Amino acid sequence: MLPIYLSVEGFYSYQEKQEIDFTALTEGGLFGIFGSVGSGKSSILEAISLALYGDTERLNKTDKRGYNMLNLKSAQAKIVFDFLNFEGKKFRFTAQWRRKPTKFEDTSTIERSAYVYEQDRWIPLESAEGFLVTNLSYANFRRTIIIPQGQFKEFLELKGKERSEMLKEIFQLNRYDLGPKVSTLQAANNQKLENLKGALSGYEGISSEVLKEKEQHLITKKEQLTRSKTELDLLQTQRQILKEAAERHQELADKSRDLQTLLQQKDKIDQLRKELAIYEQTVQLFRDPIASRQRMEREKDAVGLRVEQLHGQRKVLSEEIDVLQENLRVVELNYKQIDRMRQEQIDLQNLIHIRKNETILQQEQANLKKGEPFVEKAKKELEDSQQSLTNTEQKLDDLKSNRFEASELMEIEAWYVGKDNLEAQIDATKEQITHLQSELAAITQQFEEKKYSPETWEQEVKNLEDKIQEDVLNLLEHETQLQVQVRLGDFAHRLQNGEPCPLCGALEHPEPMSSEQATSDLAQVLEQKRVLKQQQTHLQQVANELARLANTAQNKQEIQAKINKDLAALQGQMAAHRNSFKWPLYSPEDKSLFGEQKQKNKKTEETIQNLESEVKQLRSLSIQKTDEVARFEKRLQSIIEQIGVAKGLIEQYTNQLHTLDEVLYKSHSESELIHLKQQNELNIARTIEDHQVLTQRLHQKQTALADVAGQYQLSKEQFGVLRETLAASRSEIAQLLSSNQYEDLVQVQQILDKDLPVPQLRSEIQEFDIQQQVLQRQVENLTIRTQDDDYTPEKFIAIRDRYTTSHAAYEEELSAFGGFEKELGHLTVEFAKKEKLNEQLEKLSKRADHLKVMDNLFRGNGFVNYISTIHMQRLCEIANQRFHRLTKNQLSLSVSDSNDFEVIDNLNNGHRRSVKTLSGGQSFQASLCLALALAENIQSLNKSDKNFFFIDEGFGTQDHESINTVFDTLQYLHQENRVVGIISHVEELKERMPRSVTVTKDFERGSVVHHSFQ
Repeated sequence: MLPIYLSVEGFYSYQEKQEIDFTALTEGGLFGIFGSVGSGKSSILEAISLALYGDTERLNKTDKRGYNMLNLKSAQAKIVFDFLNFEGKKFRFTAQWRRKPTKFEDTSTIERSAYVYEQDRWIPLESAEGFLVTNLSYANFRRTIIIPQGQFKEFLELKGKERSEMLKEIFQLNRYDLGPKVSTLQAANNQKLENLKGALSGYEGISSEVLKEKEQHLITKKEQLTRSKTELDLLQTQRQILKEAAERHQELADKSRDLQTLLQQKDKIDQLRKELAIYEQTVQLFRDPIASRQRMEREKDAVGLRVEQLHGQRKVLSEEIDVLQENLRVVELNYKQIDRMRQEQIDLQNLIHIRKNETILQQEQANLKKGEPFVEKAKKELEDSQQSLTNTEQKLDDLKSNRFEASELMEIEAWYVGKDNLEAQIDATKEQITHLQSELAAITQQFEEKKYSPETWEQEVKNLEDKIQEDVLNLLEHETQLQVQVRLGDFAHRLQNGEPCPLCGALEHPEPMSSEQATSDLAQVLEQKRVLKQQQTHLQQVANELARLANTAQNKQEIQAKINKDLAALQGQMAAHRNSFKWPLYSPEDKSLFGEQKQKNKKTEETIQNLESEVKQLRSLSIQKTDEVARFEKRLQSIIEQIGVAKGLIEQYTNQLHTLDEVLYKSHSESELIHLKQQNELNIARTIEDHQVLTQRLHQKQTALADVAGQYQLSKEQFGVLRETLAASRSEIAQLLSSNQYEDLVQVQQILDKDLPVPQLRSEIQEFDIQQQVLQRQVENLTIRTQDDDYTPEKFIAIRDRYTTSHAAYEEELSAFGGFEKELGHLTVEFAKKEKLNEQLEKLSKRADHLKVMDNLFRGNGFVNYISTIHMQRLCEIANQRFHRLTKNQLSLSVSDSNDFEVIDNLNNGHRRSVKTLSGGQSFQASLCLALALAENIQSLNKSDKNFFFIDEGFGTQDHESINTVFDTLQYLHQENRVVGIISHVEELKERMPRSVTVTKDFERGSVVHHSFQ
């Protein structure tokens, strides 16, 4: 993530809107945010966290966050944060809420929104959850991007288990916890194996021999069906020829009858033709002239009515114009006084300014009188706090110079801890060996219960399998012989004396073979096969169980051998550890003396910690009092400046009065002057509005009068033209009646009133003519086609009945063939299923062996803990690249056997010690290096091109030389394409920072942001 822009308003101490342009800050690779204690530096990070995640470090959701985070002088709060995520996309997150007007302590819900910048505009996102665009949870965001106060050393000082859990979450190490998944897969695979064995038991009667026999029988049936189909097709052809001839004879009779029926309508159609011709001639001559005359008569009446209406409108408009002109004359008298009224309004506004500044002058003079005692009191408290700080620091220095050196105690304690750990490991190892021996004895007992030897069980099982297989082969051979005898017996049973035998050709058969004994023997053989099959299945189950026991025994023997080696190694370590005891004042077996010395040293350290805490509080108090004195003095100076400003403004506004006399209005209050100004504004606005309205209405009425007068003249002219055109139309119609021998217009109108449907009638006449011609041609053609037909009804019925009988017989054969074909298809499918099940059984058996190996590998959390240790070691390697520079190669970070961080002291023969022994400055350096390494790892997972990191504490613990080293390290990060921002009150860092932001606390305006670029 790379920040671009932040604006904060109404949030904590930020009363007015403050903006930070991160683009200019991040270009240098290193920038800082500086300010005194309480100025609002850390609030910048909290604003970013609230906008992105809706969460902050100081307050949770149950702490009335809306009220406590809202500035007491602000009515609303708003945060806008723009940034680039790891994909280079530009996002905007906002958070805003306001104070409710009904109650000061009540606020609205914090509303958060998110946008993405695409196509040159901000497009809203459905969710405002920051982790969706940063790929970081809020906890990891605080550990890797923005680290707030009090959390910087969290990763360094976490316990081994807690740190492992943190690494699991950050690096998603739970994906390596494959033990439960393997167990699930193993159980599912075993269930599938059992299901397959059960499924295969249902396919015992299906074999390739049965399938071939069914296929041969189907071929014979298919040949017979083909012959029956040929005979049926011949009858079908004869039946179709006779059926077509019968249809032609029937069609000839139907068409002849239809033609006679149609000819009966001919007279009616001829009469309709004549009437339609007269109607069409009349319509063509008279419809348009008559319609035109009627239309002109209607237009003439309408125009006459329009002329009368326009004459009345012209009279009404003339009267309204006279009234408006009189009203406008009266309003213009007041309109000429507008300039004088506007000047009075300006003078009233100046008088209002004078009253406001007089009020401010009185208030500031009172504030000046009240504030001076507060400044004196704050200065006295500052002197007292500085004296207390000096005394406490002296006590702390005396106690540190006399305290016992703790390094030797820590080394002794480490020896005792190592001894206890080795003893615990030896006891646990011996217990594991005892447990394995009991498990191996139980496995041997299971072999004995099944009457097999653990060493020779495989050969014993193989001998039994070979014996059963030999018996099965002998039974199969005997079964084949008996099946041949049964088939021959069935064939011999059908032989008849005098008919030749198909095998030998003999005509006499004195002693035909009987199949009853062979059938009985065959049933016994099948029963013996079933028993042998059951024995094979049982033997296979026993072999699987014995294999599982043998494999388990082998695994446990290997584990026992390894544990024995581990026990010997642990006992050797214990002997070496005892020989390393080098403190004659203490006993290697009894550590009570050591405990007393440790307790005494602990009390001294607690006293030092309490004094250090007290010194820190007194320093904070001193800084606070210093800021308070500066703030009070600045406030007094501001009050004096305000008094001068107020006096100057009163004099300025008094000199700007032109029309009104200030003395005459001396008794008027500010509210009264405002009321007079409002009345004056109302009179001016009312006069202008009346003048504009009357002028506009007069213009509208005059325009309307001119329009009505023009329409009146045009309508009169149109009325005369219509009267002349109507006379000419009447003369034209009279001429048509005379020239076409019509009696009068009444006769013409009677013909037109018929309103005949001409297209429909013409269609009916045309349809009659076409039907007559078509039927005549069809009757002629059918007469010719039926002359040579060899057709009689009796012959057609005989052929049809023969076809029906043959078709029914064919359908029976086809149905029987389909049933047999379906049975063969079912056997084919079932045989394929059986083959597929056998393949699956083999695959699942191999998979069961592989899953067993994986189960032994991923049992417990050992693999996850191993990966976690690798990540921590990698973090130490990356962190040491900078930690060596910061400590001048004196110290290195490492990981202990218990997954805790420890320090390697290169100046003392590389001895290891706890990170808790580091000083405050060294702890900051170690935490900085680890935090940078952790941030790089996480952001590399997100494939971020440019890493960003924010630090909010720690620089106050560094001396001058360490600050130089840290600063050089942070500057070096820019060459590694990294951006680092720091928050501090250390002035030395501020002077060396090329780009920075300074936050100051103003008594009136709250926190104010100033940018600085060198």
